[in-house]
Amino acid sequence: MEPKQKDKYRTYRILLLEDDANSAEIVTRSLEKYNIHIDHVANARLAVSKLKNKYDLIISDVMMPIMDGFTFIEKHREEIQNTPIIILTALQEKEDILKAAALRITHYLVKPFEQAKLVNKVIEAMGIDPSFLILKKDYPFSISHDVIDESSIKLIIKGFATPSQFRTALPNYIMQLKTYSNNIKDFTIFVTGDFNYTSSAIELLDGMIQELIDSFSTRENHILLKGDFFQKVAPEDIVKTKWIRVLLSQNH
Repeated sequence: MEPKQKDKYRTYRILLLEDDANSAEIVTRSLEKYNIHIDHVANARLAVSKLKNKYDLIISDVMMPIMDGFTFIEKHREEIQNTPIIILTALQEKEDILKAAALRITHYLVKPFEQAKLVNKVIEAMGIDPSFLILKKDYPFSISHDVIDESSIKLIIKGFATPSQFRTALPNYIMQLKTYSNNIKDFTIFVTGDFNYTSSAIELLDGMIQELIDSFSTRENHILLKGDFFQKVAPEDIVKTKWIRVLLSQNH
């Protein structure tokens, strides 16, 4: 499968079914250092409600309480559809390997496994180019600003943030701007392309714009959006936003 260029600037979502806390921590720690977000559940019953979300990959242990990994896949194949699957097994049992093949499971991985092998299996299963995975530490998150004048500010957002990191930083930053001036009415929001690696980046920015409007009593025609970020966002994601679709259309 040829990697799609649009998949290069994004965070991948993986559903992990693993009842062993140590194993789940190893998988999560190994993968979340990249542009990957893990939703971890301890059993298959908890995973069922998660299937309403769209995942790029499912990683499932075989032996779990309540329902084993193979039974989960068999019972919920309709919801899983064509989502690739990696099965984790503690033993290289021939029966498990044959069952995995019969269920059209993309890959299986025998525990214990090396981090590099896990990452390679994930890349293969999702059908992406290895260069599409990036290390978070290479793109540190920051919000800064340039002062244009007392009523005009250029906000600069860059790097790789987690949603919680962004939501925590934003109120503190707005308070910092208010200490500078309560009369800010004009905002230029410059977002670099690497912010695309942040999970739910477009929704976070849309929420930030709402907070700026509320905090500074400004209007949408006083907000200008700039930066590579907006060229890399899929049009179907922009359409779902409240403010960004309006601002981009008025900017043009």
